Amino acid sequence: MEKILIFGGTSEGRELALMCENSELPAYICVAGNYGSGVLGNLKHVKIIEGKKDSTDMLSLIKELGISVVYDATHPYAAVVSKNIKSACEKSKIKYLRVRRKTDDFNDCIDGNSINNTSDDISGSVSVSDFSSIYLNRKSKKIYNNIFDFADVIEVPDIESAVEYLKDTQGSILISTGSKEISKYTVLDPKRLYPRVLPSYESIEACTEAGIENSHIIAMQGPFNTELNIAMLNFYKCSYMVSKQSGNRGGFKDKVYACKSTGTKLIIIKAPSEKGGISIEEALKDIEMMNKAYKKNICKKEKNSDNKRNLTDSIYISVKAAGMGMGAYENMSIETIRCILEADVICGAVRMVDNACKIRGKYNTGRDFDKFVSYKTDEIVTFIKEKIKYKIKEKIKNKECKAAEERIQNIQNYNIEKDVLYNDINIHRYNIVILVSGDSGFYSLAQNLSEYVYRMFDEMVFEYKAGEIDLKTEFNILPGISSISYMSAKCMLSWHDMKIISFHGKDEDIVYEVKNNYKIFALTSGDKTVSRLMRTLTDHGLGKVLVYVGERLSYDDEKITCKYACELTEYNFAKLTSLIILNQGFNNRENENIESKSVISLFGIDDDRFIRDKVPMTKAEIRAVSLSKLCIKPDSICIDIGAGTGSVSIEMALAAYKGKVYAIEKNKEACRLIKENIKKFDLKDSTGDEYSNSCNNPAIEIINSEGYFMLKNFKERFSTLTHAFIGGSSGKLSLIVDKLLEINKNMRIVINAISLETVSEIITIFKKYEKAGYSTQIVQVAVTKTKKVAGYTMASALNPVFIGLLHN
Repeated sequence: MEKILIFGGTSEGRELALMCENSELPAYICVAGNYGSGVLGNLKHVKIIEGKKDSTDMLSLIKELGISVVYDATHPYAAVVSKNIKSACEKSKIKYLRVRRKTDDFNDCIDGNSINNTSDDISGSVSVSDFSSIYLNRKSKKIYNNIFDFADVIEVPDIESAVEYLKDTQGSILISTGSKEISKYTVLDPKRLYPRVLPSYESIEACTEAGIENSHIIAMQGPFNTELNIAMLNFYKCSYMVSKQSGNRGGFKDKVYACKSTGTKLIIIKAPSEKGGISIEEALKDIEMMNKAYKKNICKKEKNSDNKRNLTDSIYISVKAAGMGMGAYENMSIETIRCILEADVICGAVRMVDNACKIRGKYNTGRDFDKFVSYKTDEIVTFIKEKIKYKIKEKIKNKECKAAEERIQNIQNYNIEKDVLYNDINIHRYNIVILVSGDSGFYSLAQNLSEYVYRMFDEMVFEYKAGEIDLKTEFNILPGISSISYMSAKCMLSWHDMKIISFHGKDEDIVYEVKNNYKIFALTSGDKTVSRLMRTLTDHGLGKVLVYVGERLSYDDEKITCKYACELTEYNFAKLTSLIILNQGFNNRENENIESKSVISLFGIDDDRFIRDKVPMTKAEIRAVSLSKLCIKPDSICIDIGAGTGSVSIEMALAAYKGKVYAIEKNKEACRLIKENIKKFDLKDSTGDEYSNSCNNPAIEIINSEGYFMLKNFKERFSTLTHAFIGGSSGKLSLIVDKLLEINKNMRIVINAISLETVSEIITIFKKYEKAGYSTQIVQVAVTKTKKVAGYTMASALNPVFIGLLHN
């Protein structure tokens, strides 16, 4: 049977894809972006492939999918794409069919049989179906033989020529040539331009980048009827309309009628000349014939097998992700052991696979199996896919399976009940097990395995759907005993209230977590990682927290140590190590000398808790409002420009405790105060002094410089920024905002201002970015505090502060 590939998110492409879908004929359709796939919706029999492709990509795709016929239903103006498709088909020596849209079909509708008129003028809102009756009611008839007689139309070879013509004109322009070449219109006054584009992010972004105001962008899915075109031309008071000669399928006829009705001049971009090809009707008929042949072949197969599929044509693929517990055989579930003994393929990290081999050796199954050692999901799934494909090819080649008796004989020597191990033996079953340590749902590769496996199943079922194999699949995740459950039981502790963190391949703020939790369970890489963590806790005044260290849990050489953190700073631990940390001072707050983060309110730390000296500082109430507007997340990367004493930087770091803060301040004395405040609040500093060397992941980096200078000359250094606070700009506010949004167009920015001149500058900046689609807000905060004067309580007003918010 033919394997069909359709190129094009056009109306023709969609029609061909839906023809295959409704006929239950397997096919593929390739579209440029997610908008095209969104319009198609969820299809069962047609696989949607997203993404723009060059000739090399197309050639690889055709070979990979085994395509035998390609329908090129791309847009008439996509000449380069069509050339690449045709080239790929020629190199692959497969059938290429260009589905050609009729672009000169408008004249078919303006002959003497349909349109007759006494004048060149049409008034009112009239649909295409009304034209025939309207013109036939005239006393005298006027016959239009072509489009140029019928309406005010000029034809140009390309968009550049259209723009050149429009330079010497006045009036609004409705542009319906798409968003890809919208930048070519920028030489015209943007206030004249009204582009009508697809309602996709890419299309709208192209318009905004071309300097077109949001209110001028018409984002709608076409084609549009005459009434809607008339309404748009009238509403926007358009004197001109630019359109490609896209044929009646592209709504071209309705555009002409609308321009005739409204007196709008139509500028047509001439369609590229195409030779050969087939019409959409011929393509649909072609697919219909293929579908009949496909159905006939299916019926023939069913008849030959007495309407029952031969069992030798079916393969059942079972993939299981199984938790092995701590690793020792005694801690494994019967279900996991059964999976290991039944497996044709075993995958996992080296320790898991080695244990599985020992179990199979213990029961002497006598069955061959493949093994693959890796802890990376993508590598494992790629290996599995290749094994399944090999199995299918082998089955197609041999057409026979081993007898069930031979399989049963292999388990005669098992020391576990036969029906427990091999319930429902199936000679066509291909069993794959992916082994994970501990519990499958607790910090294991099973977290994202489901997505990979189901995607693999979808691709393979679709690939073999029309072939000789009936591929059936199943995927299951089996639990195991987790390290937290095992170790808590050994230490006789409950674990429902433990904070769980992992140091596998990443850094966590151990100091923050211990200070803010009574019980913590931590997965570590063992070895030097544990002793380093113990030194960090000790250096931050937490040396007296109680630590349980579990090494090689469940094995014969298992070891659990219980000591204070300060007593474990020089120990060498095994690689398989877990920790339980008890902060007994969490409830009674024994460490009063440390500014504990757990007693700090969300935002707005009291001013007197900061070391200030004579350096200006953002007041607590202003900080509270400003930082709440920033919406900082735990992993945010922030910048504080004009940091002063560092009060904003400190609160940023407390909120973004998994991220980082850059504190930029040009005053050296202020930088010294920021360093002291970082130390007082027990945060992490990256200035390279003795204090910071005891920290495992810097949270605040102090930079003694001007904000704009750093952003301009060291842009790459700040490439991950997500949030910005501007408290001082040295007169370069506009430049700073431009640079920040150049780094990250989705950055959230808050600006504080006291003087009206700065407020005026903020308003100017905000107006500029509002045109690009950004949201803005300015809030004025006036704070009045009470103070005691000669026994009386008096109100003392602080300077009002304006807080500006800019975000996408």
